Amino acid sequence: MMAALGIDYRMEILPWARALSLAESQPSTCIFTTGYDEDRAPRFKWVMPLLLDRMVMLKKAGSAVKPLNVEDAKRFTVGTQREDLSSTYLKNNNFTRVDLAVDMESTLKKLLSGRIDLMMTSEKTFETMRADGKAVEAALTLEGKAYGFACNLAVPDATIAAMQGALDRLIKDGVQDRIFAKYGLRKNR
Repeated sequence: MMAALGIDYRMEILPWARALSLAESQPSTCIFTTGYDEDRAPRFKWVMPLLLDRMVMLKKAGSAVKPLNVEDAKRFTVGTQREDLSSTYLKNNNFTRVDLAVDMESTLKKLLSGRIDLMMTSEKTFETMRADGKAVEAALTLEGKAYGFACNLAVPDATIAAMQGALDRLIKDGVQDRIFAKYGLRKNR
């Protein structure tokens, strides 16, 4: 997208909470892939959808942990990363046994070592974990969300419109689906 627009950019991989904070405080900063919800909507300018996905609670493969629904899942310790959309979901749904980590890899290690019962992530991330041979299983599938670029409010509207136009073309031309296929992910619904 950025190359097609001729916009100079730099990408970094950062802990999620830090990335989110930078996107809110640093002009000309966007983060992705960011889940869109009511709490985040007014805090950013959005370019979407990068993907449409559902959240899922995972358990260690072979674990006896089997929540029947969201209410039943509250009796288990659920791990996620700080400031992730899933941490907002857990807070808004009154989960009390929440373990926050700096990144998903730390949460996955806790799950596999038995330090937490469940972890939350997107269905596409779960599919990637399975393809990579991680010993995880779906325990409970939750609601769907749209994910995209969350940009600082100071990013010019013209830049947001250009980014949105470039993303729309990638989707229309099937490029987005080919990128998903290249990495073993299913197409957007």
